Amino acid sequence: MEPHFLARPEMQMPHTAEIVITILYAVFVLLSVGYAITVARKDGVSYPLWIMFGGLCASLYEPLDAVLGHFIYPMTNMQFEVFELYGVKMPLFLVLTYVFYVGPLMVFVFSGLERGTLTTGTWWKTYAVCIGLATLHEPFCIHFGLWYYWGDNQPLKLFGKLPMWWTYVNPAAIMCMAVVCHRIWRDVLERRHSYLLPLMVTLSLFAIHGAMAAPIFAALATFTSKTATIIATFMSMGLAFMGMWFSSKVIKKEAAVVPTRAYQAALA
Repeated sequence: MEPHFLARPEMQMPHTAEIVITILYAVFVLLSVGYAITVARKDGVSYPLWIMFGGLCASLYEPLDAVLGHFIYPMTNMQFEVFELYGVKMPLFLVLTYVFYVGPLMVFVFSGLERGTLTTGTWWKTYAVCIGLATLHEPFCIHFGLWYYWGDNQPLKLFGKLPMWWTYVNPAAIMCMAVVCHRIWRDVLERRHSYLLPLMVTLSLFAIHGAMAAPIFAALATFTSKTATIIATFMSMGLAFMGMWFSSKVIKKEAAVVPTRAYQAALA
């Protein structure tokens, strides 16, 4: 039998909120796909579309993320269930979230590296913007009962709803994923076999986000004390900043590289 503090709560999905958020996120997906198509046509490449598909595939990480991070989507009366893993049902709006969150951010970083236009200043500004958007977006959805972070040991909740570490780790993981995937695609695959990017995106999410979040995941499952989970929060945030700093060194080096032939041809 699980300890009391590890028992997931049962919640009912609010019907109207689920419909509204699904439609809204579908619009975000369409805009994101439009952005990817624009980059693909401008640069004469296919990788933006494969990355977007990779964002969709990466939603397979979410059930494990939910189990380890102690959050839940209301599973009772869920109208648009897509799949279930680890006993956690995934709603359609969650799958759409991965497409418009992971996809465009990775395409932005990826294309900046390819063009030689991504600077360290842009890198850190983008991270700051993503933190701000996450801070504003998630509490709004939590307020309407679309998901919930459970457990008395959840640390440092923003607006009393969102554990703050998520807002720092999530965008850091995605941005670092883009750098890692780009280097593999460019240096190992020699800008060929872009169809492998969905697999690379999915596996890198498990590896990078899982590594950054490892301290807080372990603390949530082990300690009832908020002191322990607060310490783990700053450990995970520290790993996120370390990954961003390491990646910024790559960005600085890449900024001096002449843009690729594909991008030069697109500008011609």
